[in-house]
Amino acid sequence: YDKVDSPLDDGSDMVDYVCQRCQKVVYFAELRRCAGKYYHADCFTCNSCNRLLDSMNVTDGPDGEIYCENCHITKFSNKEHPHAPLTDSILAEKEDPDKCVNCQGKVFE
Repeated sequence: YDKVDSPLDDGSDMVDYVCQRCQKVVYFAELRRCAGKYYHADCFTCNSCNRLLDSMNVTDGPDGEIYCENCHITKFSNKEHPHAPLTDSILAEKEDPDKCVNCQGKVFE
């Protein structure tokens, strides 16, 4: 994560966080965080469609950016399972009885 020394420089351990989008200091009252990166509330938007995001609809992409669920599916989905989340796990074959219904991953015992 990006952080800079406090502009107050009063010798305290206070640290200001830098917004991933605008590169300005983010104060605690407006801090949004995803995947170890910090954002202003107004900068916490989908990298593709600019929709404002919240904890219920934010998804971090493999490119290090944040997306709404719809744009993440469109941009990064598995072509065989378009509504499955992008995963590093082993995907099950189409008719596999040991397939997770949520992520399409192979279930092992």
